[in-house]
Amino acid sequence: MTPLTMAVLIDDPELVETLVRRGADVNVPSGPSFCQTTALHAACIRGNLDIVRCLVEHGGDLHHSDCDGMDAMKIAAVSGKAATLEYLIQV
Repeated sequence: MTPLTMAVLIDDPELVETLVRRGADVNVPSGPSFCQTTALHAACIRGNLDIVRCLVEHGGDLHHSDCDGMDAMKIAAVSGKAATLEYLIQV
């Protein structure tokens, strides 16, 4: 698991911002056992809108699909994160 994804999973927007500003690739898959999920996918599951915004503003790929064909919007929808889904639709 990447440090960026770990920061997302512990719900730490400041750490996410720091890692991204220091060059963390927001689109790198989290690891081979994570089915091509990215930090943005994890953020959409968690529903932390500040983190989702940060990742998108730093180039997070909204259309990258995991091995199940789920992109950020689908993940937010399935996870019941309405505010996150609304934001993703608007960007």
